[in-house]
Amino acid sequence: MFLASLRELEDKVASSEEYDMLSLSRLLRLLLNDGSPLVHQVNRGRGVDVTFRCGASTLNMFPASVRPDYWSRQDGLDPESAPPGWPVIEVSLSGFLSELVALHAGQEISVLDIIKYETHVEGGVHAGEPRGPEATALHDVAKRLQVGGFRPSLRQLRSIGRVTLRAVAALRDRVSEESRAQ
Repeated sequence: MFLASLRELEDKVASSEEYDMLSLSRLLRLLLNDGSPLVHQVNRGRGVDVTFRCGASTLNMFPASVRPDYWSRQDGLDPESAPPGWPVIEVSLSGFLSELVALHAGQEISVLDIIKYETHVEGGVHAGEPRGPEATALHDVAKRLQVGGFRPSLRQLRSIGRVTLRAVAALRDRVSEESRAQ
């Protein structure tokens, strides 16, 4: 299931079809956030280092008094697509999930907020009404703005997926080697 999920994640990250991009939320939830994330289940007993490399956030460069009403990292989350020379940070899974990727009307939005919103409000797993300030802010932005023809939260899933694929590459390789050896 782990290897198949990663193959599907690779396919969906490369796609610009809206359905494929929405499917990223389901896969990311399964791998990173479901009750017991699949990454943790698979890595139990293996001890492979799973570190997420991200482009550093610019949000903290703004004093609270001059923070923008809307800000989004989009491709800047992925060091491979961030501007050349952009600082890179390395974080654990929990650090990655809490990494800020957007701001709307003072509401900070994390990687996990994006995954949950696309999964539970926009229909990645269930379609529903936004609950909580993060989902409400994302819903408001979705009605007002598009980035590359998509709502910002949907498009953000692609860079989240790319960062995730690189973070779990060594674990994927280990599981693949073990599968071949059996």
